[in-house]
Amino acid sequence: MTVVLDERDAPEPDLSVIRAEAVLDRRQTHFKAADVLLAVEVVSPDSAARDRNAKRTR
Repeated sequence: MTVVLDERDAPEPDLSVIRAEAVLDRRQTHFKAADVLLAVEVVSPDSAARDRNAKRTR
């Protein structure tokens, strides 16, 4: 699921909890940041440097 922050930023967390009222269709893949109750990014050993550095600057 993509979380739309603005025109340029739309991260895709590994896990997200969305307000039920925000889900309009089962096929929906984009949600406004205000509708996200929890977003989790899992850092794996193979991607730790990228997750902590490259993604953080976005």
